[in-house]
This record gives sequence, structure tokens and C-alpha cells, in this order.
Amino acid sequence: MSRVVARNLLAGVSTYIAVTLFLKLIEEPYSPFSLVPLVASLGSPTLGVAFAALLPVLVSYLDGKYAYALIFLPASLFILFKNVQNWRGALLILLSSLLAVLAPVTLPFVLGVLLSQVAGEDYREAVSSGLVFSLVLFVFSGVRAENTFVDYFLLLPGGIYSSVSSNNPISAASLFYLGLFEEMIKNPFLLASLLGLISGFIVASVSGKSGRLRGITLGSLVVFVPSFAYTLNYVNSLAGLLFMAGTGLGIALLGGFSLPRISFSLRGKKREERRPRLAVDIVFRDILAILRGAEAEGIFRNISNVVVMGLCLKDEEYVAGLVRRMIGENVHVYLLHREDKERIVSLPKDQTIVVYVSPFSPEEYRSVLAQLTRFPPEVFEATTPSIRMTVPRMCRSQFVEVAYTMLSLVEKGYTARRAFETAMSSQRPSVGEEFFYLLEYLSSEYVVLGFRQR
Repeated sequence: MSRVVARNLLAGVSTYIAVTLFLKLIEEPYSPFSLVPLVASLGSPTLGVAFAALLPVLVSYLDGKYAYALIFLPASLFILFKNVQNWRGALLILLSSLLAVLAPVTLPFVLGVLLSQVAGEDYREAVSSGLVFSLVLFVFSGVRAENTFVDYFLLLPGGIYSSVSSNNPISAASLFYLGLFEEMIKNPFLLASLLGLISGFIVASVSGKSGRLRGITLGSLVVFVPSFAYTLNYVNSLAGLLFMAGTGLGIALLGGFSLPRISFSLRGKKREERRPRLAVDIVFRDILAILRGAEAEGIFRNISNVVVMGLCLKDEEYVAGLVRRMIGENVHVYLLHREDKERIVSLPKDQTIVVYVSPFSPEEYRSVLAQLTRFPPEVFEATTPSIRMTVPRMCRSQFVEVAYTMLSLVEKGYTARRAFETAMSSQRPSVGEEFFYLLEYLSSEYVVLGFRQR
């Protein structure tokens, strides 16, 4: 609970800083609305970031700056879109874009932080991160900067809003975006800087699958590439590159970075060490009860062979350990996924028992995942046909993987439902129809503990 409160508090402080930076961007005094995202974040960081994204439009509108409100509206919508995917990513983009425009010297630093973040993301999220950050950065820069300027190795737009002469808000906003588009067409370096940013994020994500350090390094180089084609202060550009890559690599080497939870990384590792044992106890609790009941009834008496039949080898290995601890080492324990099928079906029927590690029913898997993640069972409803088809043929160990993946994604800002669907999308059925044919044969020939008709 304390971790959640601290996370929400840090998210609230971060949204307050973002709103304060925005007010400085448009040269407005303190607004009482600045506290709204902070308060909202204490209950839900996703809601707090949504308010922070919409505040530029709201404050501009209430101050009578209708052109500003219309100019900032697309940027706010882009951040809201990112917030649906990942509230930490959306908040980081909002803070980074504001900081880079208000203090251009920080550009390599914020890019290093962002590249470190996207190096651990799916490439589709990296595409959205690159698009949202680049467009929001260019909009803020076009409003704030007096002239187009070189910031280390990137060219950022400026003087766009100051060149708009219309007093009609709709016309002024349209002319602003038209001017921004014309500036990019007129200046290839500006367009190259935009495309380089987006490409760098994608490369960092794709390469990050082979190692986060590699992803950050290659992403930094791609962001830097456009500067080679234009006459710049190369010493300053190289210094920016080193600072950008160094920041990203430094964060990756520190480990446990995910805004805003740096301070909890060590405590989290200690908790992770305790989770696996608890997880298997939950997942195989019913199998243990079946084995104890069979032992109490004397079913294992005069048995020399036990066949453990699960949907995957991991399930079988764990249950085999339970069997050996319960009835000793005097029996031969066979694992279906490790032994030849012909050898198993040739075992003497009067001396062999099959322990079947059955797949979870829909009610069981929802209950197990709820215990593993502490989210309500309703979160785990199978919403897509692919999930509904996969669940009955997933082994129990796969649900442990799903739970761990979910917790990791939630810490990155995913909603519980989206984290479940994302974790499930990577799972595949452990067995085919022939597995169940074999099960039906064994159940007709041997005593099978744990067998349930499908």
C-alpha cells in the first residue's frame, strides 16, 4: 500500500511541475488549476496525467487566449492518446518536451531519459512515443522560440506563432500549423530532425529486445544522424550525443528505472525473491489436496509407478516433487513430457497411477490470477476469441508468467485490463488435441487422479 501511495504522490508532484512549466511557457502567472492534476493523481495517476494534458487548453481558454487553446488542443489529444497506453510515458513526454523548450541545454538529457524508457517498450508503443514527443516538442517550440534554432544536433522550429497576424482564433491556429508545415518543407534539416527523433525511438525499441544498452546506443546514433548532413558546430553536437547516450546508458545500468519509482527498485527485488514460492503454492494447491486425499485413502499403497501428466514440463516437474516428498523415493516417477509415450502406456496397470495436472477452468484461472496479482477477478474475463481459445490449453506455469508480466506492465502505467490482454497475447496453447486423446486412453486403462471431463 505504501508503494502505491508513494507512486501516486510522485506522479502528482510530477504533474504539478509539468503544469508549472507550461504556465511559464505561455508566460502566465500561477493558476489555481495547477493543483487539480496533483490531487487527481493521488487517486489515479492516469487521471492526473489526463488533467495535466488538458490543462494547457483549459488555462489558455479561460485566459482568453483562444488561439493558444486551439493550437495546444492537438498536442493535448496526442498526450491523452499516449496516456491511454502508458501514463508514465505520457507524463515523461509532457515533462521532457516542456523542459527541452524552456531550457534547450537539457535536450540531450531528456532524450537520454526517453530513449532509456522506450528501449524497454514494445515497438508499437515506441512509435507512438516518438510521434507524440516529436510533435508536442515542435508545437511548444514553435510557440515559444523566436526563431528556428539548432539545439546541439537537432533543428527546432521557432518564430511560427509570432509570424501569425490573424486575430481570429481559428484562423490563427490554422496559420500556425500551416506555417509549421511550410517551415519543415522549406528547411530539410527541420524535417530530418523530426524523422530522426521518431526513427531513433523505434530503433531503440526494436534493438532493445537484444539488450537495453544496445537499444539506447543505436537509438542515440539514429537521432544524431541528420546532423551529419548539415553544417553545425560538430564539437557541440558530439558533446550532445555523448551526453544523450551517457544519460540513457547510465539509467539503464542503474536498473529499476520507471518513472517515478527509482527509489523502490531494491525493495522490489527483495519482494520478487519471495513471490515464486507463493505463486506455485497457489497454482498447485488443488493438486496437493488431491495427493493428500489419495494418500489418506491408501491409494498409493502397493504402487510402484506414478505418471505425472501435465500440459507442460514445468507443471510436471513441480508436481513430481510433491509426489516424491509425499510417498518417498521408492516409486518410479515418470513425466509425460520427458518419457516416451509407448513406455508409459506399457506400464503395468495394477502398479501405476496417473496424476493429471488439469488446466484451469475459467473460474479457476480468474481466481488464481486474482490471488497472484491482487486485482479483482473481473479484470481477467476472456474478452477476445484468441484468449478464450488459448486459456483451456494453457499449463498452470503459464498463468504464473502472465501474472508476473501483468505486474511489470502495470508498474509501467498500463491499466490492469490492458496488462492482462497484453500478457495473454504472448501465450500459446501448450498442447494439441492429441494430448487429450492420450488422456482419455490413460483414464480408461489406469487410475487417474485429478481427471475431469472436458
